[in-house]
Amino acid sequence: MGVLYLVRHGQASLFAEDYDQLSPLGEEQALRLGSLWARSGLRLDRVCTGPRVRQRRSAEIACAASARGGLAQPAIEVIKELDELPAAEIVRRAIPALVAESAGLGAFVNQIADQRVTPETQHSFQKMFETIIERWVRGRVPAGEQPFERWEDFCTRVGHALADLRAPTSARGRRVCAFTSAGPLAVAARVALDLSDAATLDVMWTVRNASVAEFLYSGPRFTLSAFNNTHHLDEPRLVTYR
Repeated sequence: MGVLYLVRHGQASLFAEDYDQLSPLGEEQALRLGSLWARSGLRLDRVCTGPRVRQRRSAEIACAASARGGLAQPAIEVIKELDELPAAEIVRRAIPALVAESAGLGAFVNQIADQRVTPETQHSFQKMFETIIERWVRGRVPAGEQPFERWEDFCTRVGHALADLRAPTSARGRRVCAFTSAGPLAVAARVALDLSDAATLDVMWTVRNASVAEFLYSGPRFTLSAFNNTHHLDEPRLVTYR
């Protein structure tokens, strides 16, 4: 039976000019994971990552830390299907309708644009983001004139990535690790546990940065063994969700 480890990227740079960069804390989270690999002797047969900078950098930092600890890992492969859901585009298309429904939301959006960020702002943003993604899953975000990935398309794309990662499906003892984001991690749980749309979203909001999910696979079997593991993040300050 093979083992697939899915890792969420380290903390990115929320509200910064470029979100798709690891924060200093995100880099430390990835380093801690690679150091754990070296200490525990976890030798991987394959290491993959999605195409985003935050995903690739997390993989690079973890593998480099493992190598410094005396345990080299395979060269990193990029699998584009491991990309996150198109969050920025979903938000861009959903905001006008939401602002029209709430004048207060318009002021909040301006506050975010001006980068006047507080802990309260972050909490409010998360609530707004969850509302928008729920609308997208239900097909209630305007499609517009340009091609737009739907929820069903996203789940299918991630399913293709999972199939790639599990090939050959009969490889006994094979250990594969892939760095991705909260969305694909939740879809993997959906596949393993046959979750509903609502339950899949509930899972997505709980995924910690640099957490590890473990799946066992053999032939058609795909079983969730562990989820949201952050044993390598042994200080409270290292455990983050955004």
